[in-house]
Amino acid sequence: MPTFVTYLELRMSPESAPPSKIVESLKALGWRPVFGRYDFAYSWNGSWSNPGNGGGQEFWKQINEAHSALQALNVTWSFRTFEQGREDFYVRWSE
Repeated sequence: MPTFVTYLELRMSPESAPPSKIVESLKALGWRPVFGRYDFAYSWNGSWSNPGNGGGQEFWKQINEAHSALQALNVTWSFRTFEQGREDFYVRWSE
């Protein structure tokens, strides 16, 4: 089963939380900073798309947690999910 990655693009405003707090909050949820078109990424183990293994429950739980955290941080964002390795853009994961 393929592995999927959800990418997160952030847009901050003067009313947003400090960047260090945004990074800290997202890393605590398992998101990793990336370089390229997107700001963060979350790699799935493949089970999120398998209805027999809980289906999208893991996916939606993680997305909802990120959504709540980002609302509290007063940033705007967008999510995009790709099969890992089939992205149509350059991305480099941070260490």
